[in-house]
Amino acid sequence: MEIDTVKLNITDKCGARCATCLQHQVTPQKTMTPDYLRTVLLQVGSICRHLFINGTGDYLSLPNHQEYSDVIAEYFQAGKLPETSITTNAGYYDRPRIWASMIVCSLNAVTEETFDRHIGIEGGLHRVVANIKQLAADHGAVQVHSLKWEGNPDPDEALLQLFDGVPVSIRVSEKVENQCQSLVTGDRVPCEYLQGLTVQPDGSIRRCSHDFFASSLFGHIDDIETAIEKRDQIMEQHRQGIFPGICENCNFNIAEHGGIYWIK
Repeated sequence: MEIDTVKLNITDKCGARCATCLQHQVTPQKTMTPDYLRTVLLQVGSICRHLFINGTGDYLSLPNHQEYSDVIAEYFQAGKLPETSITTNAGYYDRPRIWASMIVCSLNAVTEETFDRHIGIEGGLHRVVANIKQLAADHGAVQVHSLKWEGNPDPDEALLQLFDGVPVSIRVSEKVENQCQSLVTGDRVPCEYLQGLTVQPDGSIRRCSHDFFASSLFGHIDDIETAIEKRDQIMEQHRQGIFPGICENCNFNIAEHGGIYWIK
């Protein structure tokens, strides 16, 4: 049994209040223990081709984040994990030691004013950019991902200036990622999120990484085979043009969703 991806949310906490994301409104916000992370990594590390750590939460925002990084490093360096990416908003205070195939930094506002208004990480854009530059120096495999939206309408030039001479790749997404679940119309296509599983801090599995309030739970890592069977049933519904539940009002899976391009 092998699936394409597992998105693993160690915590619901992220340390930001992004206007494009509702995660900061989730209550209560759960976090798995480092010991439970070991259990989860053993269960998912052998069944997926790609492991994405941090989806909506960011464990690097936790005061004991190094404990989690050390567990990930132990399994990664021992060859017990597949290609592994860790996503962060780079809002941490200290200098973490991270081991992974890739570190992905989300930066969805590129001026001091828009960052303070829409992202809200203490220390502002300057601190986050400095952390990303340090990650690039320490790690060497770093990507910066930026989403185009009304608060970040044309980020390309600013991103190139912010990271001029810094060894990072920069990706801009034009996708219409409807994370606030507004009613939309349009031709639907099978959603790429269903190619994998999104694992919650308590081990439950949900349909979509943008399901901030976990309304689409359909399984648990203790019975991954059954969860994958249910995932396949949902995927088949999508292929037939049926988009129930949380998918009904989501515009991520519309044919005219825009695209992704790299500027560096």
